[in-house]
Amino acid sequence: MAKTPKYPNPKFFKAKDNIDWKKQWENLKVCGGIFYEMFKETDWEAFKNGWKNTLKMDAERIKEELKNGKSLDGALKSGFARGLTPIIDGNVTIVIVAIVLMGAFGPSDGLFAKALHFVFFAFGPSTAGTIYAFGYTLLTGVLLNFVFGVFATRVMIRGAASIKALRNPWLYGAEKPGKEKAEKKPIDFVGLRKRFLTISTCLMAAIILCAAVFGVRLDTEFTGGAMITLSYDGSFEMAQVQQTASDALENTGLTLQTGENVATGEQTLKISMPGNETVTTDQVENLLTSLNEQYPDNAFAQLSLSNVSAAMGTKFLQKSLVAVVFALVLILLYIALRFKNIGGLTGGMMAVLALVNDLMVVFGTFVLLRTPLDGNFIAAMLTILGYSINDTVVVYDRIRENRTLMGKKASFEELVNRSVNQSARRTLITTITTVMALGVMCVVAKLYGLDSIFTFAFPLMMGMISGVYTSLCVSTSAWVLWSERKPKTKA
Repeated sequence: MAKTPKYPNPKFFKAKDNIDWKKQWENLKVCGGIFYEMFKETDWEAFKNGWKNTLKMDAERIKEELKNGKSLDGALKSGFARGLTPIIDGNVTIVIVAIVLMGAFGPSDGLFAKALHFVFFAFGPSTAGTIYAFGYTLLTGVLLNFVFGVFATRVMIRGAASIKALRNPWLYGAEKPGKEKAEKKPIDFVGLRKRFLTISTCLMAAIILCAAVFGVRLDTEFTGGAMITLSYDGSFEMAQVQQTASDALENTGLTLQTGENVATGEQTLKISMPGNETVTTDQVENLLTSLNEQYPDNAFAQLSLSNVSAAMGTKFLQKSLVAVVFALVLILLYIALRFKNIGGLTGGMMAVLALVNDLMVVFGTFVLLRTPLDGNFIAAMLTILGYSINDTVVVYDRIRENRTLMGKKASFEELVNRSVNQSARRTLITTITTVMALGVMCVVAKLYGLDSIFTFAFPLMMGMISGVYTSLCVSTSAWVLWSERKPKTKA
């Protein structure tokens, strides 16, 4: 049953709290995007140690420097210096994805659309407001987090460290005197490389098999057809409304999805009718009459009607696929350039191979949920490219740094294993906090029947989980395996 109340039920709160629920719910929706970025950038260690705004990378670096015996001032200086490069590299990859989202699916007269016109000119203008808005939010969130999460945090930490009462090293991640923990035995990631790659290969094969068995459903955005968006009140039985709509429109292939109009706060019902047939205003009026006769309490009303030709749908699908490939190419070139001293081109190719694994997981999630591939699918795919490669870049940065520290005497296998072990904790914390935020979004979306949010957040969450696995286990394993083909090749 589709239960999508406009706002939370005030009965759950005290009657004396005279609250404007509509206003508060709108504020909550806006804050949702901000909270998502906050969870992504907030360090769990910082919460434990009292520094809520410290970035994970800086916190881990400072902790390492303290563990190596440096003074507090020395640890802060060295930790900030060593943490800045991977923070920049990781955020640049997300910015690349955000720019591609805005350039491919934004208004044709926009800055990024003009800059990327040479890539997407063949597909004509095809603005997708939802995808563009997400790209804009993504870019804004990254830039703001970089300013406040890096520079403002460092100023505050340095200020705190100048106060005598706050100069105890354990406040910054060091172990308390006499309670030092025994150093844990490192995990032999490199020794398990063939097992990791086998698991990844089997997973992708299983996803392809599921797609062949269950089939892949495409939304009208990609196939052409008609999309009718209605507003309504209260809740209803989805199966019954779908049957009524099928009878009124004389079409049994309808797809219904509930959501919410962000601008007005109205509950929405999107009816997609794939195919070559168009829907006329008379048919929509007949649909509304049938729905309101059988469900008068829901007060269905038309918001929009879009007829998409099959040719336009095909072009939009092609443009979306080109956007994904173009983002992959840009990421490959960036990694090849930034890590050229350690064989960046090979590392970039292995990172792209790992990204394909993550994209397949997102695709498989849509297939298993029996959700049509639509704009949410493309947004989730491109977002995973940015976030997953972020973790991979952090590992690669460690490899580059350790190559300088360890010199040529260390084998590539030893170098990679050490770097992955050093990066694993930070990468896991990053993913756990982000998955927590997405998990909350999924629960709220299910509770309030917001299918459009759930079909974006849940596949994205699965892609995040896959991303941490591929960053630590797949990209580096493939790189080591490739290097074994030419033992004399310098890393």
